[in-house]
Amino acid sequence: MRRTLIVLTVPLVGAFLLAACSAAATPPTDEDFGRGAPLATTAPAEGQDRALADGEERLIVRVGELELQVTDVPAAYRQARQLALRLGGYVGDSQFATDSADRPTATVVLRIPAERYDEALDALRPLAIKVVLERSQESDVTSQVVDLNARIVNLRASEAALQKLMDRAAKVSEILEVQRELTSTREQIEQLTAQKQLLEKQAALATLTVTFQTTPQPVAEVAKSWDPGADVENALAQLVDIAQGVGRSIIWLAIVVLPLAIAGGVLFAVAWLIARRLGISFPRAGSGGSATGAST
Repeated sequence: MRRTLIVLTVPLVGAFLLAACSAAATPPTDEDFGRGAPLATTAPAEGQDRALADGEERLIVRVGELELQVTDVPAAYRQARQLALRLGGYVGDSQFATDSADRPTATVVLRIPAERYDEALDALRPLAIKVVLERSQESDVTSQVVDLNARIVNLRASEAALQKLMDRAAKVSEILEVQRELTSTREQIEQLTAQKQLLEKQAALATLTVTFQTTPQPVAEVAKSWDPGADVENALAQLVDIAQGVGRSIIWLAIVVLPLAIAGGVLFAVAWLIARRLGISFPRAGSGGSATGAST
């Protein structure tokens, strides 16, 4: 008999757990448990669309980038920092460096209230002699926040249903099973709440990355680009290259051309001596023409 009770209890606990995981916004009552009614129902998606249609304030995440040429980089950075504080924001990150021409540069990330984003741009532009780059991007995260909020509401209803099951559980195995599901539900609530808060914070504070660089001076740039030492090294390298070419030519003449010329001269001399001994005479230049004139 005891084994039969155990077998029947396990499916019942599983049914309760499945119903709790699918709970919706309205927590169940004790009467619902008695009738075996579903623990909760999922909130319809139409409610989200209706909330947006009723004029709910939209959440817009604004991200911008500004690149400015200024005469004094440290002074411009200080003014940008003061601007962020004056508008009710703060400086998220900053970096000072030098470019390839050894000129100072600075990058500062400003977090400012979203409604004062355009005001910040209007205040930063006059600091520059030239605006090299200006870019802004807006993302609507209203639907994401509404969806996260609905999921959190459903999970909280499931948490309440699981807590009631915990209070009514009589066996240790049932308590452990419900506690495991309750812990998982609470972890999901914490994760979704963190995501929602992050989106709301990003929408409340716009992010503006400003890069300051020194305006190049033409005369100074030309003077800085001339390096006499480098010119001397380049001239010496060219001279060495010419000397190496002449040396290569001499080596080729001494090792390849000269021996071939000597060997050719020796062969010609030997052939000439052999021809003299054999009585072979070679016609001289112009001899054929004189002979022809005499016969005529």
